[in-house]
Amino acid sequence: MELERKLGQLMIMGFPDTNLENQPYISSHIRDHGLGGVILYGRNIHNPRQLRKLCADLHALSPHPLIIGVDQEGGAVSRLSSTKDFPSSCGQSDLGMLNDPLSTAAAAQITAILLKSSGINLNFTPVVDLELNANNFLADAGRLFSHDPELVSLHAWEVIQAHQQQGILTCLKHFPGHGSSYEDSHYGCVDITETWQEIELLPYQTILSRGYHDLIMMGHMYHRIWDPDHPASLSPHIIEGLLRRDLEFSGAVITDDLDMEAMTQYSEPEELAVKALKAGVDVLLFANHDGKEEFFLKIVDSLVQAVKKGELSEERVDEAWNRVQALRKRIRQKQGFATDR
Repeated sequence: MELERKLGQLMIMGFPDTNLENQPYISSHIRDHGLGGVILYGRNIHNPRQLRKLCADLHALSPHPLIIGVDQEGGAVSRLSSTKDFPSSCGQSDLGMLNDPLSTAAAAQITAILLKSSGINLNFTPVVDLELNANNFLADAGRLFSHDPELVSLHAWEVIQAHQQQGILTCLKHFPGHGSSYEDSHYGCVDITETWQEIELLPYQTILSRGYHDLIMMGHMYHRIWDPDHPASLSPHIIEGLLRRDLEFSGAVITDDLDMEAMTQYSEPEELAVKALKAGVDVLLFANHDGKEEFFLKIVDSLVQAVKKGELSEERVDEAWNRVQALRKRIRQKQGFATDR
């Protein structure tokens, strides 16, 4: 496979419309340049019928299982919302307060069946951050199960299993832990050096010990004891050291949205992409970029040039690509893709 297409398959992108006719560049990126996946937001979803058609049209463009992701955590973060004729859903905080694993499993099963029937194969959930700060933006939005790592692990595992039964990939977030922070990385730099606690790793340790190997999302947070120069999403010390070596995670690592202000204030998108892959990231998420057609091609070109200059090794690209192929293989086996075309 040519380098450009291989690099394209390491990216998941957003786009601003409910159909492909108004955004032909996304079709071209998937069909002609190997874009690996898309993420859908409320702006892409009008109702169940429209969503099924959009996903079917997207899948038809790709010679391999296309990753179609969504944030369907439940409650406040529900892209498939009841206002658009989808079933209503409970947020993680409500399920955590109820603390009934069977209820969590039932709610997750409804979500997973809905996603599968819509053509979506990746849910960016569960959130395994701990509720350690009453003023945390995730807690305010009802996105956290609990302050108790054992309870978080228990309910997160129910969510994961329900999705696995339907062939839906999941993604633990936000590593190494966003629950103690005071800032929101959507809007600027977040520093967890003084607030982060070691118990924030416990849900990851518990879930990984059960064989979890889908995705883990790196948060855009600084922990300056581990790495004084880079946020977690760009830090080889945190990705290759803490996550890979210490916690022995073998699945795919994805960035949080590289279009968040925490990152756009840090560097240009092309440079962020190179830094992230060099640091050990496998999947680059650009969810809310400016929507211009050339954006994707510029990112791919910057990565190609980094490889040609020796700044980014082909071995690192192959490592990331192989992990993404492992995700696609599971989609293919679970959701009826016989072979890549």
